[in-house]
Amino acid sequence: MSITDHDDIEASLLLRGLDAFRNIPVSVEWTIPVGVGFFHIGVHNLPPKLSVEIMSELAQYTSSPESGGLVDLLAMLNELPGVLLVLNHPLWDIEFAGAEQHTRSLSAFMLAHGKWIHALEVNGYRPWRENEAVLRMAEEVGLPVVSGGDRHACRPNAVLNLTTAGTFSEFVSEVRQDGRSEILLMPEYSQPLAARQMEGAAEFLCFYPQYPCGQQKWTDRVFFYTDERGVLPLSLYAPNHWKDGGPRWLRHTLRVVSLLGNRRFRPAMRLAWFLLAPNEEMVVLLKRTAGKDTRLDWEAPTTILNTRPGLVIGTVENMSPEQEECR
Repeated sequence: MSITDHDDIEASLLLRGLDAFRNIPVSVEWTIPVGVGFFHIGVHNLPPKLSVEIMSELAQYTSSPESGGLVDLLAMLNELPGVLLVLNHPLWDIEFAGAEQHTRSLSAFMLAHGKWIHALEVNGYRPWRENEAVLRMAEEVGLPVVSGGDRHACRPNAVLNLTTAGTFSEFVSEVRQDGRSEILLMPEYSQPLAARQMEGAAEFLCFYPQYPCGQQKWTDRVFFYTDERGVLPLSLYAPNHWKDGGPRWLRHTLRVVSLLGNRRFRPAMRLAWFLLAPNEEMVVLLKRTAGKDTRLDWEAPTTILNTRPGLVIGTVENMSPEQEECR
């Protein structure tokens, strides 16, 4: 498992201080500003002894991209044999620049820096249609794909990598040197994305008495900036300025999110998704090997299922009883 917080490696370093997690990779999701937008690079498995120094250099570029040096940073990371560089959710217009502008920025970025990238990401919190387009992009640029959970709460990953590697460094070698990666989509991925996102938001709002003091309430996990004291948790502000748990609009919003994110509400969310969402194809196992066509299979002939009841997209031949039941 590789944890990649945005532009911060503190979590990895803290976990490595615990005996059970002493071998966990030091990793980060690095923000690279590009024009009016930005891209996220998963930088996995930094050398622990150099990680703080390297993170400082990466953060410096993020805050001051006009200073240059991106090529040098990517080249430096590429020279570290145990490091894996993954272009995360490459087709997501996360900056809301518009699809056309995002595509131009992505093309320019890959043209200038693609040789330093080792893999593209299939993301557990992006729609299948977008992930399928990432598979096509990976085929075009000759890169393998790896999994990225991208969940921000307590749910397990909906997308996993399968490997026989004994260490993360061995896994990196499989991807970097052999261009080999096997991705498993868990049953959770077939659930409506909006429902899973709501569940994550509801989990974020929960009270966790088992957490250390200062991390138990949701207001402990929201921060704001002050000129006098820097970055502070909202919990230091709320008791003195909020009555009855905050403004009425906020209280109502929190209640609605908690309701929609309740797992008992999922059937209603799923029904709404079936009625309103565009068609979303689903597969069970994706296999990608460099130099070969992407294969979609279920330990049987290729099966692409549409998650709306009664609809099947693609050619389905010789379906097993299990596949027929799923259909």
